[in-house]
Amino acid sequence: MKKFTRFVFLMAMVAACGNVRVFAQPTVAAPVPPIYPPAKVISIHSDAFTNLPNTNFFTGELIVTTSSEVQIAGVNTLKYISMDTLNNVFKETVNALPMNYLHIDVWTDNETSIHLIPFSRSTGGTGVFALTPLTLNAWTSFDIPLSYFTNQGMNISDLYKIMYTASGNSTFYFENIYFYNTTTTVDVSPPNTLTAVKGRVDQDAVELLLNATDDSGSVNYEITYGATTLKTGGVSGVQKSFQVTSLAASTDYSFSITVKDPTGNVGSSGPVVVTATTLPPFPGAPVPSFPASKVISIYSDTYTPIVNSINFNTLWGQNTIESPVQMSGNNALKLSNLDYQGVEFGAVVNAKTMNKVHIDVYDVDETSLRISPMCNCPREHLVSLSPLNLNAWNSFDVLLTQFLTVGMPRLYEFKIAGSGGKTVYVDNLYFFNDVNSGIATMDAINPVTCYPSQVKDRLTVNATSSIGQVIIRNLLGQSVKSIPGGFDEKIIDLGDLTAGNYFITVKLVNGLLVTQKIIKL
Repeated sequence: MKKFTRFVFLMAMVAACGNVRVFAQPTVAAPVPPIYPPAKVISIHSDAFTNLPNTNFFTGELIVTTSSEVQIAGVNTLKYISMDTLNNVFKETVNALPMNYLHIDVWTDNETSIHLIPFSRSTGGTGVFALTPLTLNAWTSFDIPLSYFTNQGMNISDLYKIMYTASGNSTFYFENIYFYNTTTTVDVSPPNTLTAVKGRVDQDAVELLLNATDDSGSVNYEITYGATTLKTGGVSGVQKSFQVTSLAASTDYSFSITVKDPTGNVGSSGPVVVTATTLPPFPGAPVPSFPASKVISIYSDTYTPIVNSINFNTLWGQNTIESPVQMSGNNALKLSNLDYQGVEFGAVVNAKTMNKVHIDVYDVDETSLRISPMCNCPREHLVSLSPLNLNAWNSFDVLLTQFLTVGMPRLYEFKIAGSGGKTVYVDNLYFFNDVNSGIATMDAINPVTCYPSQVKDRLTVNATSSIGQVIIRNLLGQSVKSIPGGFDEKIIDLGDLTAGNYFITVKLVNGLLVTQKIIKL
């Protein structure tokens, strides 16, 4: 598959009726943090400390946040406008076990509460902390006990992001985001009893099973092979499974593993060397032969993608590890430790002229796999892929009508869900039309779409040309709701209708009438 640059899907929200809000800004910098020894702090964003390298401060899930870094009284400060959901994503996992607090300074002129949650690679996000009360037009400082999260089952030894959520109409400034430890003792004892053995070996990855002990309760491993050094944290005395990915097939590797404690003391045992030979390359996926004129491609070497800013490495709180791989010279996506994985399109994809979605899956050990295109509302309807043949490519063509509640004209994302902890490879993900001779013919036959067909409150009406009127009738033919036109897509509130069957008649401005049946739940 083609390798696309990871993207940040950012949009500015402008107030209605031409009124543009002037966003307030602090005139003084955030409070200067106390002085901590380097071993007592892990800084995400602060001018007072050395920060983690290459943190992405500006990513989220279909967010409307406009993000930037600005200078406030000479201090680098994060600025978020119209914030709804926002992630600070770390380049490497953070071992916060030696720390006991998370600090953040927040400034806002129009919000009274914001919610924060760290995410763990192994346990996800458990426990949402409300940053409240917020003093308007002033800096508010929060020191959050990490026990708040660990008491709810979170493993803080492998944190990979912090998520913030707000109303979507708020402006925030963040500074001094860091974990810290309030104890004054100095640790001089190095970790010991380091062990490292080879686990699962694939064509492109090697699993390392690591273990070491330290009186601090926390250890940090460094894995070096060739010119590459990887880091990961762990719990003292608890075996850590770590995947070294993006390796070449049929290749000998030698991994040198050392361990340090949070203070930086190097382990008394080690380094330990583990050798492994990756498996021969798996075969590439079947090459599609369907005409490109009838395809909307998301991921394939054969077709040009519909959008060039597609994000395959989404941050939805999943445990899945996504990595691009080569399979006999063909690009593919590897999804290991799969619970679920998202694909963000970066723009609206209109698939209503298509009738199927295709996906190729090379199954290593997965027994249950489901997929769904996703729109804004309703979000998804997962459909199972079956049968799944192990150690082989499985090709699936799924009718789009099976995704009952998903609005095909306005797709934003795609989701792949597994049973948890298994591995699959994915290639050739695309929508296609194998019924008609061309997309234009499909539009002429089906110029109006009403979805979902079984609706609770909100019905979306979409047309290829301007709509003049929408009329909703009961089974007796009586009009129960009439909506004037002047649009080509509209969400209609049916919450006031009683449950039952109804007919939706859409009159286009060109005089064409289209009637469809829906069920009001």
